[in-house]
Amino acid sequence: YRELFARYFHGVASVEIREPYIESTRQVNNLWEFLEMATGASGGLLRDAVVYTQDSARAQRGLLARLVDRAADQGRRLEIRYEPRLHHREITTSTGIVIMSDRGLDLYEAPPVGLRRLAAGRAARLCRGGVVEVFSRDPGPVTAKDGPRSPARSSPARRSRLARSGKRVAATPRLGRGIAP
Repeated sequence: YRELFARYFHGVASVEIREPYIESTRQVNNLWEFLEMATGASGGLLRDAVVYTQDSARAQRGLLARLVDRAADQGRRLEIRYEPRLHHREITTSTGIVIMSDRGLDLYEAPPVGLRRLAAGRAARLCRGGVVEVFSRDPGPVTAKDGPRSPARSSPARRSRLARSGKRVAATPRLGRGIAP
């Protein structure tokens, strides 16, 4: 997660994660690993996370409740909200960055069999193929030079800057790195 997403979490104080398919222990561990990465990349500022998911299994509730307790033990707030019709996968930060992935947080294959409980096993996981879209909902401050916020009356330079605010990243099995498509 660090290689793909850390650069988008500088200065982030809160995050909303919409991940409908958190059903297995591996997926719960992926969520925790992602939250740990985000907290570290934010410089320790990330203190509040809300996770929206489907309520698909009783065991899932117990695993997620343990994550809530772990976060509280570390002085962070993690809230789990269940939405029965949730399908869209999205991560939204307090700085306006939006990360959309066709795989959500399920970007990695399971670790090799003999290494599943070891840190080395998590590091040896292969990245599954997929597409990750990263963009900003906040185009930045408008200056007098940029003119009004209306796209119809904005300057060509401002329209060009807004058009460049999105970034498409392909997650590939090759080292799990994000590369330009």
